[in-house]
Amino acid sequence: MGLEVFDLSVRLGGREVLKHVSFTLSSGSILVLLGPNGAGKTTLLKSVVGLVRPYQGKVVLNSGVVFNALNGNVFVNVPPWLRRVGYVPQKAYVFPHMSVFDNVAFGLKRLKLSNVELRERVKAVSEIVGIEGILHRKAAELSGGEAQRVALARALAIEPELLLLDEPFANIDPSSRDRIRFELMSLFKKLKVTAIITTHLLEDLWVSDVVGVIIDGRLKYFGSDPKALEGVDVETAKFLNIPVISGKVVEVYEGRVKVYLGLDSFIYAYSDKRLKPGDEVYVAVDPEEVKVSEGGDGVKAEVLYVKETSYLRKVVLKVGNAVVTLPGGRYGIKPDVKVVSLVFNKAKVVGVKSLV
Repeated sequence: MGLEVFDLSVRLGGREVLKHVSFTLSSGSILVLLGPNGAGKTTLLKSVVGLVRPYQGKVVLNSGVVFNALNGNVFVNVPPWLRRVGYVPQKAYVFPHMSVFDNVAFGLKRLKLSNVELRERVKAVSEIVGIEGILHRKAAELSGGEAQRVALARALAIEPELLLLDEPFANIDPSSRDRIRFELMSLFKKLKVTAIITTHLLEDLWVSDVVGVIIDGRLKYFGSDPKALEGVDVETAKFLNIPVISGKVVEVYEGRVKVYLGLDSFIYAYSDKRLKPGDEVYVAVDPEEVKVSEGGDGVKAEVLYVKETSYLRKVVLKVGNAVVTLPGGRYGIKPDVKVVSLVFNKAKVVGVKSLV
């Protein structure tokens, strides 16, 4: 049960904007889908809800096929209002000429509920999202935050089997984001809603059960923890601000390699690739697992920049021939230090230069 997407591909304006996307999201899970602007995040949501028609692929919601096509031939295409999918676009649209009550009730009118059932449903979801006191107001009078809550209530009112939110935190004041994130996560867990949240903000990851990374229309990563480095490639690592260092393989062991980084520096990294001495590779390192060696053992790194303030903590190092940025505040590197020794406790080969 949940959402299953198979080989979903979309062309818009002669350009392929989704390319063979496949994943399975368990019922009750929250997927945070990351990607740069124009990566295909919104197109994926619109394909699932039924506002965009893919030329190929299948969408299955709680074991029921809602879309199926092959090479432009569509075999199943359930209308959006029958898919039981709630969708809140990035710009939370409300009908300005309607009251808040009528906005929330809009999707319910297709369900042919009795007046009593409709009012009870609107009242229930309005209390959940905190708009029960403004149901009488005209939507044109709402603030941006109120309109977003109304749009969320409208999506929840149909009791969706899946809820899709497109960049819900993008236009929220930074001081309010953590509170809104926590409220949404708590709400979804309480209602046991399966949800997909798109974002380009890395800090939104903490509300996720599952993380997806989409770049140039391709789902590059799908898993619970990209910093574990399993299934992560060079492009994904760089987008997620995971440090990537290039070097040359000098020794190969069972599941590990020794990589020369230049300037008499070496790193040992895990690898699931078939490598040989001389191969040029990219190694990703988990910044949370980087230690400063007090005894001087480890990889020599030149300190280029240290910034420690109440709002910004950053350390920029030159490791071999690569420039690596690490979050500050945990390494104890002072601004006047020129060279440090680093120990990388978690490093993995994520790409081979000739193949990237």
